[in-house]
Amino acid sequence: MGTDIFNTDSGRKFLALIKAVFKVSDLISDLVIREKIKKQNLKIYENFISSGGGNNHSDLLKNIDVLRGFLFLAGQMNLIKDEHLKALENGFLFFKSHISAAPPAPAPAKIELTERQEKIMKYFQEHGQAKLAELTEFLPNFSERTIRNELSVLIGLRQIKRSGAGNGSFYEMFR
Repeated sequence: MGTDIFNTDSGRKFLALIKAVFKVSDLISDLVIREKIKKQNLKIYENFISSGGGNNHSDLLKNIDVLRGFLFLAGQMNLIKDEHLKALENGFLFFKSHISAAPPAPAPAKIELTERQEKIMKYFQEHGQAKLAELTEFLPNFSERTIRNELSVLIGLRQIKRSGAGNGSFYEMFR
């Protein structure tokens, strides 16, 4: 059943998009972001195959949005060229429009955050924005690397965004 999916126009375009994400991710110098993008891309591919070409719309759309968030983060960090980011975004929009044109699926599941992510989001709800140093002070039991990883996930989920550069960077909730 899986190979028949790619004999359709949308299946071939989907496969081309997956390959393009892998090619662009190979250009990313940050190993953590690169691996998160590749893992999420594989998750989308596996979801597409197992659903017979996109019958599980809510999961597929959710996974695409997470991947788009990771790519957005890489773009914010200037790890991906703007033209590559725009081309991928256009591909995702095309693919999502084909999925959305299919029979309706149940509403997407609410994003479930880990306990650590919930604590970080509570801090943002109370303070609006934060620097990494403030969050490491707020969560003294966790390493800076762990907090950075959690922030990357929250950015990927489009719960927060990063602004500024270097020591002047800070994080804030999407409004």
